[in-house]
Amino acid sequence: MDPSAFNYDSLANTQETSLIDSSDPCIPYIYGCTDASQFNFDATANTNQISETDTISPCYAIIYGCTDALADNFIPLTNDSLIDVNTNNGTCEFLGCINQTASNFNPTANTDDGSCIISGCTIDLYSNYNPVASIDDGTCSYEIVEIYGCSDNNYLEFYNYNSADLSVSPLDQAVTNDNGTCFTPLIFGCSLVGMFNYNSLVNVADNAICQEVVNGCTDSLFIEFWSYDTSTSTITMPNSPANTDDGSCLTSIVTGCTLVDDNQFDALANVYDTLACLVEGCADEAFLEYDM
Repeated sequence: MDPSAFNYDSLANTQETSLIDSSDPCIPYIYGCTDASQFNFDATANTNQISETDTISPCYAIIYGCTDALADNFIPLTNDSLIDVNTNNGTCEFLGCINQTASNFNPTANTDDGSCIISGCTIDLYSNYNPVASIDDGTCSYEIVEIYGCSDNNYLEFYNYNSADLSVSPLDQAVTNDNGTCFTPLIFGCSLVGMFNYNSLVNVADNAICQEVVNGCTDSLFIEFWSYDTSTSTITMPNSPANTDDGSCLTSIVTGCTLVDDNQFDALANVYDTLACLVEGCADEAFLEYDM
């Protein structure tokens, strides 16, 4: 009955929560952002405004970007919630040499800036040519056969890669010296758009594992999840269980005795339960306790 309360009810005539609960039911106004999709959503707020006198919405959007001030692509804050990045999305760039074979390798860098210093043969006419070498050290030779490249078969660079069909095949010559060019981890999976288990991050297609989308009820607590026999009120696993819920889960499973002529019949049950129809007791006619 307090007009200043959030839940004031002009029709109420008794300041109590209920007939049996005499506590004060009034809830004060709590100002804040009540939109769960916004960055500054306040789960405790019940009024979407800045204050009692300022009715403007206090919400401001989630703005993704780099929030690490030490990153090379960090944008300094302007104290303007409408443009300042407030949510890190993993895009921070730390420039430097990322080739582990370089003399100036920077373990904190994640973006190569072309500064790597790698000594080796820089002339591709020789059999020990190193394609990532930046400083020729005079070691070029026709007598030395060295194949530089990625030597880790868990990376794309270890293989010949066909980006058209996302497939890999062995190199013509096996790598003998790793030159730090293993950059892209292999990600196997289903690359067919529209399939249930399609993965946009896949770079090596394994489409034999692709699964068709099967719409239906995906909650086993509901009748619609199962193959249901209405004549026996029994359920069995469907041949193709649904993997994509379409909102068709409507009927909760209630197990019990569904036999109409049975003394234990349960009119609310919709799935037959053998044990529910049994009556515990003496089953031997030779004893007094039989059929009691």
